[in-house]
Amino acid sequence: MSDVWEIVQLESGEIALREAQGNKEPLMVVKFPQQDSQINEQYIEVAKAMLNSGMETLANIQEQEYLEQTMHNESDFVH
Repeated sequence: MSDVWEIVQLESGEIALREAQGNKEPLMVVKFPQQDSQINEQYIEVAKAMLNSGMETLANIQEQEYLEQTMHNESDFVH
């Protein structure tokens, strides 16, 4: 997986999260219905917030798993 991600607007109008380098398929795409006029004006900002929140949550989960694994490994070490 890439270390650098970008949030972009696709030609279709959808907002996507993809690797910053290369033209690979997006990891995630956010699409809003055309009929939703309340979100329509701010959909880019809403989509960015959703993607940012998801990535932050993923980073927190990965950090917690790393810390748990590190503590487990340290408990196996004989002093």
